[in-house]
Amino acid sequence: MMMPFTLTSGDDYGLADFALPEGTCWQPAKMGVDCGVFLSHIQRFLQASVSEHVRRKYAPAGDYHLRDCDYHIYSVDPKAVVHRHVLTQQLMVPLDQGTAFTIGTRPTSFLSPKLVVCPNAAVGLLMLPFMPMLGDHPDIKQLVRFNYLLHKTDGQSCRISVDASPDNRRYRKACRRGDIDYAGSDQKLAEALGVDCDSDTGRVWFTMSHLLAALMRGIAHSRFNDDMLHVFSYIELDPEVFAADTAIRYHFTRLAMCISDRYRVTNEQVDQVMRPGSFENVYMSSTTSGGAIMTVVGDNSPQYLKEFATGSLQPRYLWIYVMMLMQRHSLLNITNWVIDIDIDRDGDGDRDVNHTLERVRRAVRRMSELTVNNRFSSVSDYTQHNNFYHQCCDVLGIDTLHAEVEQKLNILGDLAEQLSTERKEQVDASKEFWQAALAVIVAVLTMFSATNDGVDAMVKMGLSEQAVPWATVILLAIIFGLGLWLVGLRFIRLYGQHKTEKRKPK
Repeated sequence: MMMPFTLTSGDDYGLADFALPEGTCWQPAKMGVDCGVFLSHIQRFLQASVSEHVRRKYAPAGDYHLRDCDYHIYSVDPKAVVHRHVLTQQLMVPLDQGTAFTIGTRPTSFLSPKLVVCPNAAVGLLMLPFMPMLGDHPDIKQLVRFNYLLHKTDGQSCRISVDASPDNRRYRKACRRGDIDYAGSDQKLAEALGVDCDSDTGRVWFTMSHLLAALMRGIAHSRFNDDMLHVFSYIELDPEVFAADTAIRYHFTRLAMCISDRYRVTNEQVDQVMRPGSFENVYMSSTTSGGAIMTVVGDNSPQYLKEFATGSLQPRYLWIYVMMLMQRHSLLNITNWVIDIDIDRDGDGDRDVNHTLERVRRAVRRMSELTVNNRFSSVSDYTQHNNFYHQCCDVLGIDTLHAEVEQKLNILGDLAEQLSTERKEQVDASKEFWQAALAVIVAVLTMFSATNDGVDAMVKMGLSEQAVPWATVILLAIIFGLGLWLVGLRFIRLYGQHKTEKRKPK
């Protein structure tokens, strides 16, 4: 089960200098990546995320720090309460007579809970490996029902409990020894998940949402889908069972699509989903809601097929699938972020447009980093790995999403640049308007000063005192006319232009 999420601790797109908050149940993971399987640059990229030795080896100065565009991968701290009292328990879901399952606890592989974070895209992936106890010859139809029960986290969430049967050797009932009361497994689980015990039976029921909340406690996040989880399934079938049951093809399709066995699927859907792998008896599928791999293994099967779960699935195909999901949700997150950008909606001027431009440029820069470091056209020299990678890329719509984000960013950038240019033109027009107004004021003052000087000169030339008022009026009219001709018309034109700019729609 996988839960894609976004990190919400920052106000802007992406996070810098990412570090998990104190008090979470996670610690840096130490895992391996098969050498020689992936291309060298991808090999370094993945190993640097989970190996301190590799980070030192490939560091220019001997001290490599995870970049914001790298993956930060964490495992659950074995000392965490949720690990000791929940993850290590054998649990039960109400399927048929009750189906028990365990959660993997191998810290050096994907067979244990993992938290994968890409700070530059502000996205992450919580991975929970559930292993249903279906016996040596599992029924694929029962696995379809099991997955459908657990991947729903809305109102249809199923109730989960601790397996109280003798098969669960870790189960302990509450007891009293001497003067001390000892809590049982149910009480410890209730405390770890923050749920209540049934007052009558003392049993504890919880849902996937309770478990997810406990694992993500202290991490500001938002799920991409609150109603369901993303499911990647692996099943191994006996050749005789595979040959005898013609409905397996349909069940495998439901398994990959994460739908109930009550849903009817068409032959077209089966042909689209159930794709043979590069090897005989290996079937691989990827959909937007889940993925699945099925191997048909018998006593005479080759060794690589018998060891597929440990030799290929975990160190290779799951790495590929994680990379594809992280790419998909990085693009979805940046799409949501770009759509939420408001370009000067309040009309507050240059500050809003410049802020929008800065946000768009930051998104372009971070998307460029993600594209360079996390997006690849090929991941391996092995045909089977590349085929699975390209299948996931096609089904998850990676190329389409990438093109859509680039188009939105280009349009948004062009619009912001256009608004910025218009704002600049308005500012220039406003400056020219006030310069003209100042020129008119200076002209008026000059007019009165020139009139006074002119009248004084005419008086000295013999103009009588009675003619002074008339001379003043005549001079004022002449100077006013010249001022109106040289400055006034210019002022009126700019004033009209200024009003026109104000009336333009935002």
